[in-house]
Amino acid sequence: MADLDFLIQSAVFQTLLDAGVNAHIVAMLSFWYSNSYIRGKLGLEKLSEPVKLKRGLRQGSVLSPILFSTLTFKVTKQISGGPRFDTCDLSLISYADDLLMLSFSLSVLLDNLDELVSGYSAIGLQVNG
Repeated sequence: MADLDFLIQSAVFQTLLDAGVNAHIVAMLSFWYSNSYIRGKLGLEKLSEPVKLKRGLRQGSVLSPILFSTLTFKVTKQISGGPRFDTCDLSLISYADDLLMLSFSLSVLLDNLDELVSGYSAIGLQVNG
């Protein structure tokens, strides 16, 4: 739903620091991202010249879903009112930028969607349907 390409890296790193992640680890991630380059595939075999990654998260990195979820956690934990399984609230099931919202009523679902859109907007993300 939200586009990883438009995610501001500094917001991710600040969220990690706010969550108590060791500053040395955050600095290492920041250094890694500030020295990252991407290449696009042109045709079947040719690759583009390297382009410096200035924003967003690395596509295909095992860390990207975790970093994205860390950034959006405060927003997604506010979503409720859907089905439960034991002690687990199933109102919002997410993996990185893929979301599934469940509800017993359309009105609660729409309220949750409004809350999600508002919360994502506050952290610089846009929800696409």
